[in-house]
Amino acid sequence: MVDGTAPDQQTETHQYEIMLLLDWGGGHDHGGVQVPGAWTDRFGNTVDLWTVYNSGGTSAKFYIFRIQGGHDGGKIDMAEIIEYLSTNEGIRGDLWLSGIELGNEYWSGAVGQTTYNTFNVTINGSTYTSGSSDGAETPTATPTDTPTDTPTDTPGGGLVINDYDGSPAWSSNTNDLGQWCGGGSFQNGGGAVSGDALVLEYDNGGWMQEQINQDISDYTTLVLTVKGASGGEESGIQFEMGGVSTSLAAVTSDSIGTSYSDLTVDLESAGVDRSASSLSLRLNFWGAGSSTLSIQELRLE
Repeated sequence: MVDGTAPDQQTETHQYEIMLLLDWGGGHDHGGVQVPGAWTDRFGNTVDLWTVYNSGGTSAKFYIFRIQGGHDGGKIDMAEIIEYLSTNEGIRGDLWLSGIELGNEYWSGAVGQTTYNTFNVTINGSTYTSGSSDGAETPTATPTDTPTDTPTDTPGGGLVINDYDGSPAWSSNTNDLGQWCGGGSFQNGGGAVSGDALVLEYDNGGWMQEQINQDISDYTTLVLTVKGASGGEESGIQFEMGGVSTSLAAVTSDSIGTSYSDLTVDLESAGVDRSASSLSLRLNFWGAGSSTLSIQELRLE
């Protein structure tokens, strides 16, 4: 939820971050439940307030709810969350809901996959539909007015996903493919571009995503030109692409150093579905420790 006269993805406007857990395992734990049975919605879902953090990586207060016993499908009245927070936490009524995502959150030692048939959100009588899935990777919510700029080819016949040179700007949530990109819950908000590199400062939290949204069967390798503050960051970062969810270290034989170098992922060997029309690359930093990752370029070869 953000402050301002119109929806805004700038992290300084974020006031609250809200997570509703549909299912979880032993690797995802927030201690004792603060408010068991905070409410039961009109569809029969009983929701607990699990915990509240002072921030989720930005300065936004972070509320984590869960459906008791896990969700078994069907509708959820998410308006009850806003009603609860307004009544019990004093959240103002003039804030904007800036976005809704469906996906996984990763803590150290925890993995998972989200599969959905339909994901529809109805707000003030208008229904927004994200499509359907056959079990392939599910992207997070993406703006519907995605630009269609011509993709940037590298001299060697590769395809640049994002080179963070400011054209287009990371803050515009558009990459070099003309698709949506973004991040959040980092120590520096949604990440910041400095010296033609995306800088992600993290402390056991954060995520970044690049939508590709096209068949990339002609490409065999993902190349990340990166460096880390300490080196070895690949062991803690979670990699998601084309139905694959695992540690970055598991899909590459390269290591992140303290100077820029190429880290390569053999997409076929990793099991990435390169033909998925809703393809995206996502890096999760939950439980990844504390460091800084700088990304100079992401490309396909």
